[in-house]
Amino acid sequence: MKPIKRQIEIRPNYYSGQLLLEGDLLAEQNYHLHARRRHNLLLHGWGVASGLDVTRASATSVTIAPGFAIDQLGRDIMLEEQETLTVSDFAPNDLVKITLAYEEAGNAGSSSDNRMQEASDALTLATVQLDKQGKIGVGAIDSSSTKRVQGTETKSGWFAMPFRPVPLVKGDRYLEELDLPVPPEFRVGATQVISPHFKDSDKPDRGAGGSMAIPNPPGVRKITSLRIAGQENEGDIFVRLILAGWDPKDMKRVVELDLIDEKISGAPFLGEWPSKDALVDPGYHTLSIWLLGTRRTSISLVAVEFAYE
Repeated sequence: MKPIKRQIEIRPNYYSGQLLLEGDLLAEQNYHLHARRRHNLLLHGWGVASGLDVTRASATSVTIAPGFAIDQLGRDIMLEEQETLTVSDFAPNDLVKITLAYEEAGNAGSSSDNRMQEASDALTLATVQLDKQGKIGVGAIDSSSTKRVQGTETKSGWFAMPFRPVPLVKGDRYLEELDLPVPPEFRVGATQVISPHFKDSDKPDRGAGGSMAIPNPPGVRKITSLRIAGQENEGDIFVRLILAGWDPKDMKRVVELDLIDEKISGAPFLGEWPSKDALVDPGYHTLSIWLLGTRRTSISLVAVEFAYE
């Protein structure tokens, strides 16, 4: 069996009266530098450690939050201030990759030596899918594949499903709040639900409404966002994400908490809204969506983002 080759790091052995030259000081710095990078990679791995979230700043730009990462060679990458990047130079329908690369300060002996760039594979923070106008739409930024260091992996995820509602009934408090009559129930298809529509009738289209329970994934502690998409909407769509359940301490029903209360106008639509802050007890809390379209309506997607804290 061949012996395993190990890289030997040499550090200075100081003694009184020793003449220290440039090479001695560089050897000491390199020893500690390489030790830190080995520690980073072997104990933590490479990727984003904190921050560096990519968010939509406008239809043509994104914002990168301050944060810290480790590259594939174990080197520290620090972004101290928020950065805004434009995508105006890219073509419609392009998939834009937002990356972060390592750069370190060099020797200050001359103007040409005071900075140096080390080549390495850039760390991908997110991808941005531009639309046919070259703009950044809702849901265009994807950070799901961003590599993270061990112990800081993303503790959230989307639970997507087709909308399969049960009909709304008389006495529904949300209908009473909106002062609306009980709507027809949705017609359920394989890929979407749609309100009933009778072209030969002289009566106005009354839309449709319904509610649906959403399962809580095991261990979930927080609801972060709600996303809804559909092809048709000839009126307004009212949407509520509702937290309810049971209080085992006081032995009573948990009063409904509206985590999201929104209205959608226009079509086709892709709505996404952040949830109100509320901790979820996965053993006692329930989650449901309440939706009503006042005129011709179709729903193709309901998705909830959960977090594990």
